[in-house]
Amino acid sequence: MNILKITPELTFEEYRDYLQQLALRLTGDNNDAQDLVQDTLLKAYEHANSFRGEAAVKTWLTKILVNTFLTQKRKKKDHVSIALDTLPAPDWSANPEKIIVKRELQWCINHTLTYHLPQRYGTALALREFEGMSYKDIAGILEISPGTAKVLVFRSRRAFRRHLEKSGCFAYVRDYNCVCDGVRDGLLPC
Repeated sequence: MNILKITPELTFEEYRDYLQQLALRLTGDNNDAQDLVQDTLLKAYEHANSFRGEAAVKTWLTKILVNTFLTQKRKKKDHVSIALDTLPAPDWSANPEKIIVKRELQWCINHTLTYHLPQRYGTALALREFEGMSYKDIAGILEISPGTAKVLVFRSRRAFRRHLEKSGCFAYVRDYNCVCDGVRDGLLPC
């Protein structure tokens, strides 16, 4: 059993970039993501003595972040905002048409995950596809069994694909065949 000792040197800064990316995927807004990471790190520091070492520190921090996000989202149910500044900086050496397609696809992805999928679906899909987490880690974070995590990710992918097809973004058609440069260039795994 690993208990984190509270010391002046204890920081979770090595995980800040990872947490920021995950928070951005979940919130869709850079400012909200920064606030979420701050809240997460504060809670982690306050509760470091309760860390039992049953999971990696990264997984423990992810669980704190996801739970904090879900709590905040429940409290702010009526508030909707979409931040376009969450898109990656363009590579100006590339074809301008490809840049536009990538930006639109990234916006579609973030918007769909944040606003058009049930919370659990968006969270599970972001953890699996964008953060590369195992089903076991997802299960630990969402407090479900690994088998349930697999089913949840499968259903999330299906709901995600259906929404994008229905809304006119055909990045995923014909069972995940890549027909969009944005997908083919690595914005989404196939």
